[in-house]
Amino acid sequence: MIPYLIKTAACSAIFLFAYLLLLEREKMHRFNRWYLVLSVLASFIIPLVSVPVSQPVFPALSETLNFNWQIPVTPATDPSIDAASNAARRTIPGWMLIYCIITGVLLLRMLRNLYLLSRACRSRQAIRYRDARLIVRQQHMSSFSFLNTIFISESDYDAETETKVLTHELAHVAQKHSLDILFIELVITFCWFNPLFLLYKKSIQANHEYLADEAVIARHPDPVSYQYLLLEKASMQNPLPLTSNFNFSDLKKRLVMITRQYNPWRALAKKLTTLPLLTVALISFGSGIAAVKTVANIPPFVQPADTTPGKPFRIIRAPFDLPVSSGTGISKEEFDEYNRIVAANTTKDAWGHETMEKISPADRARLETLYKQMNREQRSSTRVSFGKKIPPPDKLDITAAQMEKWKNPASYGVWIDNEKVDNSKLNDYKPADFSGYNESSLRYTEKMKKDVMERFHLKQMYKVQVDLMTNAYYQKILALSNAQPEHSMYYRFTHTRNGKSVEGYWLVRQ
Repeated sequence: MIPYLIKTAACSAIFLFAYLLLLEREKMHRFNRWYLVLSVLASFIIPLVSVPVSQPVFPALSETLNFNWQIPVTPATDPSIDAASNAARRTIPGWMLIYCIITGVLLLRMLRNLYLLSRACRSRQAIRYRDARLIVRQQHMSSFSFLNTIFISESDYDAETETKVLTHELAHVAQKHSLDILFIELVITFCWFNPLFLLYKKSIQANHEYLADEAVIARHPDPVSYQYLLLEKASMQNPLPLTSNFNFSDLKKRLVMITRQYNPWRALAKKLTTLPLLTVALISFGSGIAAVKTVANIPPFVQPADTTPGKPFRIIRAPFDLPVSSGTGISKEEFDEYNRIVAANTTKDAWGHETMEKISPADRARLETLYKQMNREQRSSTRVSFGKKIPPPDKLDITAAQMEKWKNPASYGVWIDNEKVDNSKLNDYKPADFSGYNESSLRYTEKMKKDVMERFHLKQMYKVQVDLMTNAYYQKILALSNAQPEHSMYYRFTHTRNGKSVEGYWLVRQ
């Protein structure tokens, strides 16, 4: 939750800064209205959006991902979780209590203001005027509107002609400005800890006044007299909250905006700047999911048998399952036997995650026999499954021209036999020394870029990853692949990333 709120605050700050810097002083008030409202919504949505990005999956880098590959433990599976611990877990944290109290007070205040406004709007003295309801008041106060009701003083109302003040308030009603104010007030009520939303409210209200002033000048084309009218009304008493009022306090900007000229080309250029701004926000604060780009004729391959302890294997995507038995499945005793064999061979890696690196031929054969007889429901609840054997990678030829371009560290990051090497290392090889390669164009967030550069002490980040297999490495993979049984054995793991449960499979060696 905390990372989400930080991203929300960062997004709202970027969008608001862009508005104040580029858009606020331009006479394009309708666009600005939608920009402000949608910016608030986007600040909440963007941190939840999953942006696909390409990320290299290396044994070394996978240590930094901090995946949790253990299946969540529930009270039904672990008796150590007792009622006392459950009660402790249900205790409301202190910060949550403070948040609820403050939010409750603000919500009550908002409801009270809505009640006062609704009671005032139900006045029997209302007059139907065009699409609005007019309530003429004897008090010498500033005119204001809420939803479709306009509160106007006797001095500003003329039954024969439409005064400038009335035109102003009719614009608020016709353009439904009250909905914007209710929306931002609701956001402030629940997100009071982010002061930027108060600035959003001020900008939204100011833009409403620009729109209403624009409507007045269009109907009464005398900007100078209207400016004097604004100065005359500036000292009047302010109305209730949640309303659109005639003498909104930011008077100086309103006076300047009335006579400002509209430049369509400059306005268009500034509108277009919002598109890259949205893209930057999505890439920087979106929920990035690493998507590995692989070449179709080079399938994932088995890690060599002499893998250094503590280094994880390459993660393999869910395999093709074996055909499901048409029978009723195995008995409860056989299913319990299956789980006992799995538990006996389950170990933990260097990070404490459950895994299964090796299994004896006898245990493997027994598991495969039972698995083939399981029904679909039984298979879905097991940690170990059997599937189609992974084929060995195709052998690919490399040209001298390719090796020459890969020597450029500004564009290419070179990996030989799953080890990151300096690009100059290619000078020690000839094209005939390699049996395969894979080029992957990378897109990455700034955090991913920083992690990779620090991990491998890079002065600049490359754009394309090149994975090369030497002849010896390829032969080792080929031998291991050919030595595998007819069906591959997989250990299923789950981990949580960005608040989502993700499933993957280890390839279990015999």
